Amino acid sequence: MGASGSLIEPPSQPVVKIVEAIYKANCNIKMNSIMIPPPSRLRFNLPFRAWVNALILPITLYLFAVSVIFLTNAFLLGTYKHAFGHAGYTLLTAVGLAGFLYVFRKDRRDLAATLILYLLLNVPGAMMYWDADSNVRDVFDLPRSLTKNNCCAMSLAVSIMFFTASSCFFQNRFVQRLIRLVSAVLWGAAVSLPLAFIAYWLSHDGLMNADTLIAIWQTNPSEAVEYFSYKGAMFTVGVCIFAVLLSAISIRALTCRQSIGIFSRAVPVISVIMLATSIAAAMKNAGNVTTNIVTAAVEKVQELNSFESKLEERKSLIASLEGIREQGRHGLYVVIVGESQTRDRMSAYGYEKETTPWLTRQAVDDHFVLMQNAYSCYPNTVRSLEQALTARSQFTDRPLAESPSIVEIARAAGYHVSWLSNQNRLGGWDSPTTVIANEADHQVWINETIGEKIQSRHYDDALVDELRKIPVNHEAKQLVFLHVLGCHSNYEQRYPSSYASRDGEPSEDYDNAVRFSDDFTRQVYEYLRTRSDFQALLFFSDHGEDPKHGHTLDPFTWKMLRIPLWAAFSDGFIQSSPEFVQTLQQNVVNFFTNDMVFDLLCGLLDIKDQPYYDPENDPTSSSYSRTLRDLTTTSGKFRIADDPNL
Repeated sequence: MGASGSLIEPPSQPVVKIVEAIYKANCNIKMNSIMIPPPSRLRFNLPFRAWVNALILPITLYLFAVSVIFLTNAFLLGTYKHAFGHAGYTLLTAVGLAGFLYVFRKDRRDLAATLILYLLLNVPGAMMYWDADSNVRDVFDLPRSLTKNNCCAMSLAVSIMFFTASSCFFQNRFVQRLIRLVSAVLWGAAVSLPLAFIAYWLSHDGLMNADTLIAIWQTNPSEAVEYFSYKGAMFTVGVCIFAVLLSAISIRALTCRQSIGIFSRAVPVISVIMLATSIAAAMKNAGNVTTNIVTAAVEKVQELNSFESKLEERKSLIASLEGIREQGRHGLYVVIVGESQTRDRMSAYGYEKETTPWLTRQAVDDHFVLMQNAYSCYPNTVRSLEQALTARSQFTDRPLAESPSIVEIARAAGYHVSWLSNQNRLGGWDSPTTVIANEADHQVWINETIGEKIQSRHYDDALVDELRKIPVNHEAKQLVFLHVLGCHSNYEQRYPSSYASRDGEPSEDYDNAVRFSDDFTRQVYEYLRTRSDFQALLFFSDHGEDPKHGHTLDPFTWKMLRIPLWAAFSDGFIQSSPEFVQTLQQNVVNFFTNDMVFDLLCGLLDIKDQPYYDPENDPTSSSYSRTLRDLTTTSGKFRIADDPNL
């Protein structure tokens, strides 16, 4: 009632026309036997007191929604500090939640389903927040990211539930079924990441991250089968339970007939406002602690794709470098790229069991240099080798797509490059390693299949036969890579039964794999010694391994980063380049990360007069200057100085 006693003016005519149009499209709908009144009967000219009474419940629910968001933020953060989060996003989320509570306040089943979905969507963010170091949690960005995650979870749960229930607004059966089908997809997609997060935590005692998602994306069916075998029956049962739960939720959404327990004149307007604000709030809060790992994984995959797409551009740039063709050394150089081998389980590095008897004997030979403090730059094959074999490292901000590989550099310098591999050739799951290998002049993939298997019908020593096929040529510059399966799980599949030496320990299979790897390198070296063109052999592993956890960032152990790195030289090489070997021997106890292998190889091959080589990263150079304080790993997450064994 206004001051003059007149009624409040009705809304403008366009608003009424819009509501009439919505009504005409659904004019015969009934909800629990209550007919929706036409817009002409909606009394907008209510007295002031009636308007106040009508607004009491929505306002109360809105204040309640704000309180709920504030309290849940405080609970997730463990403190009231930053509990309000981003004020605008919090208030926007509260509008959608209040509208949802108004419309669904009598539908206990739908309220319960929405609550469960909301809690599930919050699980990954809460786990990552509380798993972070306390000093990291104190940084403002992480608490705000968690509050945005809470608001996003709430908005998504509300939006999906409303969309699911919206099938009752339509009489057309096709439209109803279409909405149910889309709802089933939405529910399945919404719960898949939280359920996968929980399953991963239960099976690995750690948290999923961007690298986990990339690995899942690149995993082919046979690789997955082998991984299930490695993790055991309980893990397989857990995956089956996950699949059943996901299917049950989707089927329930597909077959459930929805209804709304109440209806009032305000429901159509509130429903539209609720859905619009919930979708807007979810989009505003999309950049949060959970979605960041998905975003990081997508960005990484895009970066890997860019590395391949810019291959020709890099080759043209390298070919244009003045004088690069005249660089290099004649003779045969061999690089063994190991797999999942940690020096913690090698007797040559002090392990109590005799797992590397051959290397232990060679360590005192003047032809060998055994680096004592080598580390992987990442406990993941793709992330490690993309730096080890290219000009990208922790000491340069050069994008991967603009970082030439050692194969590209060597070929430009006139080397004939061979790539002999017992790894699977990744067809549809291309990685930088495959792109690099495909540029070699001569390629042999003894796995025989493309993109289907990680296991091989051959043990690594089959590569020795392929190495023997490389012709002896004293006038040529030859570089050969041997990419092995090494100590990759399943460990018992990496060695012949004659190398098994069991003493009852669960990790004995890994030691057997290390023992066979030692004998494989013995076979390679003994053959190379018979060749008159042999100059040098370099061995390094992509990353280490913890036989209990594998190689991952969570759970993380330093065994996953401590790797072997050693070199063997011929008499001819030592006589022609004594300073090279002496400098490497002087740096034998200095610290090194394998993202600098590119520079080490450029030094070894004598391709140093080009802009991608950094002598400060090359331990064969007198300019090598990296110290324990300089070196980090896993993209700067860990400092080598933090290794508890130091």
